[in-house]
Amino acid sequence: MTNTSVTIIIPTYNRAHFLPECLKALFAQTVRASEVIVINDGSTDGTTGAIAPYRGRIIYLEKQNGGKASALNVGMAQATGEFIWICDDDDISLPDALELHLKKFESEPSADFTYSGYLVGVPNKETNEIQIIESCGPFKGVYNKLFLSFASGAAGPGIGFMSQQGMLVRKRCYDAAGPFDETLTRSEDFDMNLRLCRAFKGVPIERPTFIIRCHDGERGPSFDLHSIEKREARLLETDQAVLRKLYENVELYEYVDGNGSNDLKTFRRVEALLTRARIFANWYLDDLVMDDLSQLQVLVREGASSIDESTMNGIFYLESLYERRGKKKYSKSINKIAQNLVCLPGGDEHFSRTAARYYFWKALESFRKGERARAFQSLLSSTKIMVLRHFPFSRLTRRGCNNDMPRDLRNG
Repeated sequence: MTNTSVTIIIPTYNRAHFLPECLKALFAQTVRASEVIVINDGSTDGTTGAIAPYRGRIIYLEKQNGGKASALNVGMAQATGEFIWICDDDDISLPDALELHLKKFESEPSADFTYSGYLVGVPNKETNEIQIIESCGPFKGVYNKLFLSFASGAAGPGIGFMSQQGMLVRKRCYDAAGPFDETLTRSEDFDMNLRLCRAFKGVPIERPTFIIRCHDGERGPSFDLHSIEKREARLLETDQAVLRKLYENVELYEYVDGNGSNDLKTFRRVEALLTRARIFANWYLDDLVMDDLSQLQVLVREGASSIDESTMNGIFYLESLYERRGKKKYSKSINKIAQNLVCLPGGDEHFSRTAARYYFWKALESFRKGERARAFQSLLSSTKIMVLRHFPFSRLTRRGCNNDMPRDLRNG
């Protein structure tokens, strides 16, 4: 793209041993950026001296340690480029990374941001050179909406998360999305990317554009430093904080996987509630999952909506998920909701029969595994539906009854 200006923003904290290699890769790009802004977030490890060879080629800013989000906000305020490329101080961009992003914008002029996969590298113990151990493609999720897939964290094998180092974003999009949340010591990128996915069009690049460096260094700002061993637990905490904010601030219609509006018809509200419940279950936000299922049950009970097989499949999935996690309190509550919905007056007989078979099948599977208590619970659920719907037992045990179950139910 001719006459295109790109600003690279690099927040850094105590990474003097990695930052020069990061900068070297950026200045070796086949297409050069217009400006490179480095924000030293209160480092105490000699970062200023480590980047001395690059001082004439970068905009170098120093500030008190306040976390990555605050450093990014400082850099964003100084940026003049039409496009923004945020780079981590410990990762390495591939030589044609920026060129690939700009070419994608040329072929997809309506795109607001591009995103790629990445390579995973570890240092060789003898030479310290980076060795590639894995390649992850661009994020591809299970929903049609990129926002829903990214929020769910659900991606296929060999598919990575959407990292800011692998994204080139029009600055106007960042301006519209608002500043990075400085209350987050981790997951500020997750929070921002959710905002971008909700409001703007993202286009994937099939080739990886950077290398994630695996290392044992500490993470976080000075007031929330944690080791690599505690990284996942800390990330889950901050990811959950982001999702709780999403629950409060995002309208329900945005959880419909397709075109939605804020005057959702009730049956679409049921779909949206179930989608949101499944997404939040992935992040162990159990209280929010139960709130959504309770709202769903009220809508159906009051006759504002009917229940269909797809909805019940989703509820059965959640019940099985909590069973696998060993959270009996929640699996029993979801089981009760499922039975109440199946047994509502005027419900579809074919679907009720399918649900009864589902619980009967679960009982058989549990017996085979020696899980007698779980088997009796499932058998009780099946029996309750049969009694209320007046199904003879023979209709559950006839040959091939398992074959007409929905695949989601057969897979548990």
